[in-house]
Amino acid sequence: QTVDIYTNQYGGPGRALYYRIPILRPLVPISTGWRGVRGEVNWASSIQAPLGANSPEILADIQKGVFTSAVGTKLTLSNWATPDMVRYAELLKAVMPKSCKHLYFTSGRDEIVDKGLRCLRVTRPEAQVVIGLKNQYVGHTTAAARSLTDPSAFTAPFGWFDWPLVNSIEEIEAEIQKHSADKIFAIVVELVGEKTGHVIAPDFLEKLEMIRSKTNIPLVFVETASGLGRNGESLFMSDTLSVQPNMVWWYSGAQLGHIFVDDTHYASKPLTLISTWDGDEISMRRNYRHILVAREALKQKTALYFDNECKKLGSTGKGFWQAFEIQHPERLADAGLLASKGFDNKVILNPPIHSTREEIDAGLVILRRCLLDAES
Repeated sequence: QTVDIYTNQYGGPGRALYYRIPILRPLVPISTGWRGVRGEVNWASSIQAPLGANSPEILADIQKGVFTSAVGTKLTLSNWATPDMVRYAELLKAVMPKSCKHLYFTSGRDEIVDKGLRCLRVTRPEAQVVIGLKNQYVGHTTAAARSLTDPSAFTAPFGWFDWPLVNSIEEIEAEIQKHSADKIFAIVVELVGEKTGHVIAPDFLEKLEMIRSKTNIPLVFVETASGLGRNGESLFMSDTLSVQPNMVWWYSGAQLGHIFVDDTHYASKPLTLISTWDGDEISMRRNYRHILVAREALKQKTALYFDNECKKLGSTGKGFWQAFEIQHPERLADAGLLASKGFDNKVILNPPIHSTREEIDAGLVILRRCLLDAES
C-alpha cells in the first residue's frame, strides 16, 4: 500500500516511495505466568527480554495498541520524529546518567561502539587507539566492537584493529606512554562483565581518575549488564560511583543502543553523527515500559537480595547479573533453570528486572541443588 511519494527529499532529483506491507502477528506459545512455556525458570534472556518472555506489561501494551503504528509504519528516524520517540527522549532526559546529559541513539549494540568513537573523534582528532580491558564484551559484528571484545572465546582471527586489551593500571600507563595521550580515543571499562560477572573495583576507578586528570583521556563506561536497575541501587550503576564517566554505552536490547555523553565531548553540530536509522521506534516504545518497570522494581530491592544469596554460593557479579563456574552447566537446564553462556566456562544468571522474591527463591532452589550435586 503506497502511503506517499516524496520528491527532492535529499535536495536532488530522486523520489522516495513510502509504503506499507500488511503483516500478521506470529502465533507463538504464550506462558501463563512468570515461568516459561515448559515450566522453566528463565534467567538467560534479560538483555533481550528484560521483563521476561511474554511479560504481562508488554502484552498489555500490545493489546492497547502501543506498538501498532510503529509496526505498521517503520520510519527512518533520521528523517522523522514521532510523538512516541519524543516521549521516550523526554523520559531519558529525566533518568539518564547524571554526568552525561546528552544522548545519541543507535540501531543496535555494535553501532554504539562505532558512533561513540566517531563522537570522540570530533574532540580528539588525532586519536587512533582505544584501550580496553581483557574479558570485556561489547559486541562481535563491527570491526571496532570486535577489537574491544576479548577474542579468547572466539575463532581467530577475531579483532580487526590492533587495540590493546589490558589487565592492570600499569599496563594502561604503559600503553599511554607508548602511543601518547592525544592518540588515544578513550579507556573503555565494562562496569559489570556481561560474559564474566567481573565488577570493576572502586580503587581501580580511582586510579583511572588519576590517569584522566593527568592526560585528559576520556573514560567510557559500558552499562549493558549493570544498567536498567540490574545493579540493584540505581537505574545506571554510574550514578552510584564517585568516579564519573565522560561517556556511557548502553545496549538495551533489540535494535536500540544509547550513547550518553558529557558536555565536553558532545558533538552539537546537527547531523554530525547521522546514521541510517538512529534507533528503532518499536524498541523505543518497548524500552519506555522497561524503564518505568525498572524504576519501580528498584524499590523492592530484590536485586540486592539476589546478589546476597548468590554470593553465599560463590558467585561473582552485582545485583541481577551473577556468574558461576559450573562444571556441567547443562544440568541447570535439565533441572529447569535456563542460564546464558559466559567466558571461560562461566554461566551467567540474569533474572527479569522485576522478579519477585518468590520467583527468585524458586530459581535459587534449583541452583543450590545443582551446585550441591556438582560437589558430590
